[in-house]
Amino acid sequence: MYRPRQHEIGDQGLRIFAAALPRAWVYREQPGSDYGIDAEIEVFANHAKASAVISEETARLVRFNAHEDPHECVARVVAETARKLRRVTRRGPRDLRAFSILVTHASRFLDASYIDFGLFLTGRAGPPGRPRGLTSDTIRRRRLTDARLLREYRHCADALVALERAGGQRMVPMAAARVIQSFTPVWLRMMFEGQRGTAAAYRSELRELAEAAATIGGRLGDTDSVALVVSLTVCLGDPEDPRDRAEALEWAERALAGCGLSEADQGAVIAHIRSVEEAKDEQLQRKQPDEDDFIAEAQIYREMAVAHGIDVDGGTDDAAELVRIGLADLNPERALRHCVHAMVGEGPSNPIADALQMPTAAVKSVFCGLHRHAVGGVPLDDIAREFQRAYCDGCPDRSPHPPAWKWSRAWHREREEELRSQS
Repeated sequence: MYRPRQHEIGDQGLRIFAAALPRAWVYREQPGSDYGIDAEIEVFANHAKASAVISEETARLVRFNAHEDPHECVARVVAETARKLRRVTRRGPRDLRAFSILVTHASRFLDASYIDFGLFLTGRAGPPGRPRGLTSDTIRRRRLTDARLLREYRHCADALVALERAGGQRMVPMAAARVIQSFTPVWLRMMFEGQRGTAAAYRSELRELAEAAATIGGRLGDTDSVALVVSLTVCLGDPEDPRDRAEALEWAERALAGCGLSEADQGAVIAHIRSVEEAKDEQLQRKQPDEDDFIAEAQIYREMAVAHGIDVDGGTDDAAELVRIGLADLNPERALRHCVHAMVGEGPSNPIADALQMPTAAVKSVFCGLHRHAVGGVPLDDIAREFQRAYCDGCPDRSPHPPAWKWSRAWHREREEELRSQS
């Protein structure tokens, strides 16, 4: 019975991939009849678990059960796999060696791009409408990260050229997709910082790369890779600018028309891209600004901490402990529910709180707006217990909040105004 050469190559690739994985990872092959899904892996590291489905030549993360920053976990998984792949292909075919080198540089670029975005968020942290700015340490880290980004981006470009010269044309579309995906956080940061000219120049360069990769993929009949590289490039657009998004879709149609795919395949890819854009529209319409979105705020602080080299979940040093306290104390509602007169105030800062612009990681106080009693410290739960024991238990003016009460920054500002007017 004849078996297509493509399927034989796919099986060889899966064996190489399985050999490249760390021994602690769980690798499961799918039944031979399931040509859509080739394998599944489970990753366990630092209290985190991630599952990935391996579909043909792509590795797509499908879900997370993690107690840490998922971006950090993704970057670590990609980097570890790239290192192992390069090791086992060292004496393999020339094109596969070239591909493993490119994947290694792309994984380093992805890691640096997440760090770059976390450092950018550091400068935007602070009360709504009043970002605190960058510290000298953050500025230094950003300069180092910028240099690393530029270096790895050039390495990726050189590796792409080497891959094509090595006869690895069939791998170029997937390689280009990795580079474009890794650049996306950097491009977003440029847009947020107002560097639209620089962002536009990089997008033009990445579009040329995507068009070349799509042409190669179309010539080889690799519809999935063409769809992936074009879809990722369309993501390099301003989600809040309808004209920019319409122009990106027009570019996608031109790129697909020139890559040699059938009209039916082109229509399917465009339909997929349009469905993604419609989902973005629905999300933007539903999402309203919320200064008290503590889950999103905690995620931002985690990314900032990772960018500063802090292991939030597994670290045992003072920096990690302070960040964990700061995350737990973002919402002080639990410490104030016992009395309407209780409030939380900021106290002296520390280097970690300053670097992350995270006041809840510094000294804070629970105080009584009526009797002017106060207790200070760092962990809010310890402060609240001591404050209630010393001043609230037995106080005739103690008045608990209603069950439906929720703490908010707006409530806090109103109480501050009331206290100022009474003083």
